[in-house]
Amino acid sequence: MPAKTKIAGGIAEIVLDHPPVNAFDAAGWEKLAGIVGAAGKDQKVAVIISDALRYEVAEECLRRIRALDRFDAELKPMISALPSYTQLGMAALLPHNGLAMAEDGSGDILAGGENTKGTAAREKLLAAGRVGDSAKALKAEDVMNMRTEDGKALFRDNHIVYVYHNRI
Repeated sequence: MPAKTKIAGGIAEIVLDHPPVNAFDAAGWEKLAGIVGAAGKDQKVAVIISDALRYEVAEECLRRIRALDRFDAELKPMISALPSYTQLGMAALLPHNGLAMAEDGSGDILAGGENTKGTAAREKLLAAGRVGDSAKALKAEDVMNMRTEDGKALFRDNHIVYVYHNRI
């Protein structure tokens, strides 16, 4: 897989170079998961997944994170699956060997035969994507309502934390 990894100041930057749109097959996504896992092997990782986040709002979040002078952050927009709707877009971000629509007419998306609807279902698939690591997926409002001690425990007990956000 054409990818370059650079780690500086505790931030791993993984640049994908697979023209024309950095689209990968299942094997490519598996390799990417390995690259991300290796980059964060000895570090904690937080991934914020925001549905319909406007770019200028993301820039404001970036500015605030950097203003803390304890962390760094990076903003990189991604190309979504088409058609673009939440259930398909969220499923496309999960490790999988193929996506399919549920045959029951619900509109749910299946990844490798597993339903991807809801945070618990996504957490199950995300945890399988990083062998040997513990992963936790939460809604942003749950993170925002955590006491400080609970937030510390969240990162102490998990290698990677996925935060799903859907409000601007």
